[in-house]
Amino acid sequence: FVVVLVMVYSLVFSRKLTSPIMELFRSAEKVSKGEYHLQIPSTLLEEKDEVGSLAVSFNEVLKTLNSKIDQAESIRALVVDAKQHLEERNTDLEKAQTATANLLEDLEEEKNAVEQKVLERTEDLEHEKAKLLQVTQNMRGSGILLDRDHNVVFTNDEVYTLLNITKSDPLNVVLEALFERFKASDIRTHFERWL
Repeated sequence: FVVVLVMVYSLVFSRKLTSPIMELFRSAEKVSKGEYHLQIPSTLLEEKDEVGSLAVSFNEVLKTLNSKIDQAESIRALVVDAKQHLEERNTDLEKAQTATANLLEDLEEEKNAVEQKVLERTEDLEHEKAKLLQVTQNMRGSGILLDRDHNVVFTNDEVYTLLNITKSDPLNVVLEALFERFKASDIRTHFERWL
């Protein structure tokens, strides 16, 4: 009978000893599978033996691990938000760069068009000037062109021949020679009226 009693007692004692250890082992397995937010049973935490101390230590490790995981999640969320913000800013920057490139391209086209118009107009003016020079150089008689301020801006070759002056003479000499030539003539009165 004592043997049976010892066996029953050892079975109960071994269950009482191994049951908390098995519970801690199952908790450790859950943590290893990613279940970090589990609670250690309060019966284990209240034990006053080595198993209770191990349960309290394991519980502290879980709390610290959970705190670190929460911090890491917060940081990850901040990083995700910052990444999204940077991607949006990058998209805005790319749009601005594209718009700027398009604007510069448009401005370059406009500049080229204006330059082309200026060249065409300059050619037209040069052509008109050449025609006017040819007409004035080939006309019979003398021609003098004055601006609004009464300055001589053009004379043809006949004026130089008529007044016996050279092309290198200043234009005011042209006028003086003209007045000398027609001093006694009625044309002087006509010129004075216009000047």
